[in-house]
Amino acid sequence: MLKQDASIVIQAKERCKEYGLDPSSLPTFSQCLSSDAYAKKIKTYSDILDMVKFFMNKFLSSFEGVPFLVVVTDDEGHILRFEGDSTVLDTVNQLGIKEGVRYIEKDMGVNAVSLALRYDRPIQLAGEDHYCQVYQNTACYSVPFRYKGNNKPLGTISLLTHIPYDNPLLLMLLHTVVDSIERELLVQEKNKKLFILNQGLLQTSYQAVIVTDAQGDIIDCNENGKQLVKLMSSKRSDGNLSSIFYAEKIGSYFSNVHSDKQEITGIEVSIDIDGTLHYFLLDVIPIFDDGHSLIYIVGSLRDISEMKSAEAYLRNSEKLSVVGQMAAGVAHEIRNPLTTVKGLLQLSKDQFQSEHYNLIMSEIDRMNFIVSELLVLGKPQAVHYSEVEFISILDDVLKLFEGQAVMNGITITRDIKSSGRIYCDPNQIKQVFINILKNAAEAMPYGGKIHIIVDREGSEQLIRFVDNGEGIPEDVLNKIGQPFCTTKKDGNGLGIMMTKKMIDSHNGKIQFNSQVQSGTTVDIHLPLPHL
Repeated sequence: MLKQDASIVIQAKERCKEYGLDPSSLPTFSQCLSSDAYAKKIKTYSDILDMVKFFMNKFLSSFEGVPFLVVVTDDEGHILRFEGDSTVLDTVNQLGIKEGVRYIEKDMGVNAVSLALRYDRPIQLAGEDHYCQVYQNTACYSVPFRYKGNNKPLGTISLLTHIPYDNPLLLMLLHTVVDSIERELLVQEKNKKLFILNQGLLQTSYQAVIVTDAQGDIIDCNENGKQLVKLMSSKRSDGNLSSIFYAEKIGSYFSNVHSDKQEITGIEVSIDIDGTLHYFLLDVIPIFDDGHSLIYIVGSLRDISEMKSAEAYLRNSEKLSVVGQMAAGVAHEIRNPLTTVKGLLQLSKDQFQSEHYNLIMSEIDRMNFIVSELLVLGKPQAVHYSEVEFISILDDVLKLFEGQAVMNGITITRDIKSSGRIYCDPNQIKQVFINILKNAAEAMPYGGKIHIIVDREGSEQLIRFVDNGEGIPEDVLNKIGQPFCTTKKDGNGLGIMMTKKMIDSHNGKIQFNSQVQSGTTVDIHLPLPHL
């Protein structure tokens, strides 16, 4: 039972005498909130008042028929709310005690609310404990309450009744109820913060968020998270999607956090989504309660595929820069001696057998061609754009390539559906077609077929080269266009790299599709001039 210091009431009565209060007079109240100030207070205390109403109504229902009135005040003693017996409420209203009125010792003498706020402790007053005679037929119990960890009381909750119903146990019961209200308000505040955090995480669209309980069972996900969980759990024979521990790629990290109680951050994982490899950065973080017991595990996966592509592009650019620097040196160190050798051979032509001479000159020309390709990388080439008939460029290339095709047993067919004029550098586009046809021929050492389709697709001119050659392995296809990426034994990958570079310079697109032992399809899209 709560024990009250008797001196508290004695000292309060002494102060009332000093104030000059007449114990036989009806107290008057000097301070009352304006309607606007009262409305503002109610809004500030709304969560508290709702919680007090819920708990106190339950408390009052246990004492049905007993005239109890609950009074809630703010930290200055202003009455905010009444709950309970209407007869007691009518009595206190007749005494001038209404919502908005402030409990002040100088106005109403000894009262439980003022003492509870003054001493920050539960107070009970009954009968003659009150200084003013008009209150001496009542019993009052008042308990201060706190909210959000405040050191100072935020107000009081009081219980009023007629003197026949006075019982010291009521103060202890009220104290227990107030303690429950404080704890429930604290839980509510934590839940509100968790809700805000949860919504902030789960509503994000740029990352996948997965929340599990302490056992790893999934309790919430945003849309991205649901898709990834379903994808990574699809291979399970039992179709169990509830436990994250069984999810492919990421389950082991959640399991480690569960067992070690330590966060794991910055893990790069790759996930195949509809045939395309996506890269994610995984963070898995344990969430603990106040007792440091694990209650949740939160995982987030941020898609870094674009960042990875940018890094790859940067690395490729660095390679190109190195190749460009090499090309400048090659121009001086190799090309000049080659020119000298070729000139001397031409002067000494009569000293060689014809077949030997032709072979040597052919190899020198091939070396010059490789050097020229390197020089294109190291030194920008002058381009000359003009509007030309697309089909005329293709016709010129096919005439040049016709002899090589016949010698290699290659049949070329064409399907010209629609062709227009394009704005381009004809020499570069010719070089692109030559590179593609040459690669197709080299992929068919024993002969084969090349089918060419020319058509329009929207505002673009399409040309498609289809061969039935050896095809390109998937690992090479994913890197095609990078320097030194090639399937040829003596190749360097520079031809396709230059092809892509020239198409890019024309604001075009080039796409490779291939299957080993089935052939390769190359699609080139070039913009048509605006009409």
